[in-house]
Amino acid sequence: MAGGFRAPSTGKFVRAVLFDTFGTVVDWRTGIAAAVREFTVVHGLAVDPEAFADTWRGRYQPAAADLAPAGDWDLAAASITDLAAQLLRSGFVQDLPRSNNSVKCKFPRRQFTGFVAILLRMRRCAGIAMLVGIVTVMFSSGCGNVSSGASAGAEKASATWRAATARASAAVATPSVRRPPPGPSAQQLVSSAVRPLASADNDDVGVAVNDLTTGQWASFGGNHEFITASIAKADILATLLYQAQQSHGWISAGEQALATTMIEDSDNNAATALFADAGGPGGVDTANKAFGLRDTTAGPSPKWGITTTTPNDQIRLLRQIFTTPSVLSAASQAYIQRLMRHVEPAQAWGVPAAADSGTRFAVKNGWLPAPKLWAVNSIGSITHGGHHLLIAVMSHYNDSEGGGISVVEGVAQKAATAVTAYRASTSG
Repeated sequence: MAGGFRAPSTGKFVRAVLFDTFGTVVDWRTGIAAAVREFTVVHGLAVDPEAFADTWRGRYQPAAADLAPAGDWDLAAASITDLAAQLLRSGFVQDLPRSNNSVKCKFPRRQFTGFVAILLRMRRCAGIAMLVGIVTVMFSSGCGNVSSGASAGAEKASATWRAATARASAAVATPSVRRPPPGPSAQQLVSSAVRPLASADNDDVGVAVNDLTTGQWASFGGNHEFITASIAKADILATLLYQAQQSHGWISAGEQALATTMIEDSDNNAATALFADAGGPGGVDTANKAFGLRDTTAGPSPKWGITTTTPNDQIRLLRQIFTTPSVLSAASQAYIQRLMRHVEPAQAWGVPAAADSGTRFAVKNGWLPAPKLWAVNSIGSITHGGHHLLIAVMSHYNDSEGGGISVVEGVAQKAATAVTAYRASTSG
């Protein structure tokens, strides 16, 4: 056979190369996890993308066996996209572990159609794998000298793939999923609850809330820019700990002493010293990129208190501190949480006003006359209605510190009640 390839072990011409494409040629886990990660970020869901990919793969083979009990693998291959959709519809996503392994994730039905995008990526990967397989068979047998059996197999595989693609396209056009139950979204509930308070305050307040129990993330004025005042201290400490992790170390005893007074007592001198240790604005901004913050700019040294940020970015920071996956280690997270849970009683206002009675909370507040009217902010973790919430409330142009605190606490209470009402409004 002219132009063929001889196997080194036997000296015979190779007419076909057979191999498993699903995991051998195609890195399915990385592709699926990337698609899921993008989807969960957009929708504010706390789902471990790698766990999702592994769970989907674990369900795939048993389902394929059920689909083709008599060994009719042509049928199984032709239905790969339908099968993937069936696995998603079957509710296995209801059982996926959240990023917080102690809580189960419940995907809202209204968000299911977004997974069509993930199915399309699966389909694209499978298509690439099949193409690579066909080209490899042709190349290994002399670039066209394929046996009639191999050629027929390739044509059959191609036809099978075209049929699957056609069905997938139809499924995308008219997804057969249950319609979401009637009722407003979490975003609508929070907006409706907070809007009257914000209007009364000349829209000088913004809030973002992430319900870690249901996965809902909602905001009102969530992308409005505010100055941080002392809530920047949580970011400074997170930056120091992240930097220490990068060098496989820990912050010094002196820095630990400063961190305690900075967070628990909101000591400004301690914050200035630690801000410098962190590398000033450059160090904090670099860490914030790793934290996933998008609209936060550290103030110039030594004016860390005029860092600008948004309520949504503060939720992203809180997620690094209180949830997984996180670029902060478990030890770093526990360290910041402990300090935020032991602020002095006089500073336990703001977000904790929305906490269930007798429950534990973590908070960092900030207040600053900037320069004539007050900026008053509060970020933290609470339990409200049995739900674990992360809340960030930011305000400016308050006539007084006390007036700003009243606004922040009122908004926190309204937002917490609204976001936790989402599950009740959509049940039944």
